[in-house]
Amino acid sequence: MDVSQMTNEDFLAMSLDSIKIQTPTPPAATAQAATTTTSPSLVQEFLKGIKRSISDYKELKNDGHWKYWQRDLTSVAASHGVEDVLDETYLPTTSEEILLFEQKKKFMHSVFEKKLLTPKSRNILRQHDADKDAQLIYVDLRWQYQSGTTQKIQADNLEKKWKDFKLTAKWNNPLEKFLTLWSSRLLEYESTADITVPVDEKKRVLESAI
Repeated sequence: MDVSQMTNEDFLAMSLDSIKIQTPTPPAATAQAATTTTSPSLVQEFLKGIKRSISDYKELKNDGHWKYWQRDLTSVAASHGVEDVLDETYLPTTSEEILLFEQKKKFMHSVFEKKLLTPKSRNILRQHDADKDAQLIYVDLRWQYQSGTTQKIQADNLEKKWKDFKLTAKWNNPLEKFLTLWSSRLLEYESTADITVPVDEKKRVLESAI
């Protein structure tokens, strides 16, 4: 065919016959490396979670302050997420729970080492030098301080301390301070004895004191 006499239609037809149109093959998708997301273990969450400090706990310097010290201990331990160490019935079941509980007991043992200062409590610590089991230490502490005989002796001493507190001529502070200390001794006695002193007796003891 004379190219000079080709129509546009002829040219397009010849072009389609002579040119092989290739459809480009899309590049193979690059396989993305599989990423495995590992959830943090219970121990990792414990160590990196709540900020815990031994300084948050109070010292047990006086056997008669056991009730107040115990109340503070359980409150702070709960805020630190270690309250199960103070539960003698708690027993971890899974391997991960066991590892976590060991970490909690280590922390509470450090607390006891720093904060138990009475001869009785230090003796209990020495009994657990080998196992350093904070859960067992707390069980022994409760038995020591809350057994019938021990608690009664402490309550009797606190009752005497409360009733013997008198406003004498040597008292140089405001009356309000005396009444505050008097009330504090009363509350300490009631807490240890686990009783509520009748109003009539409180009135009688106060009148005797002033």
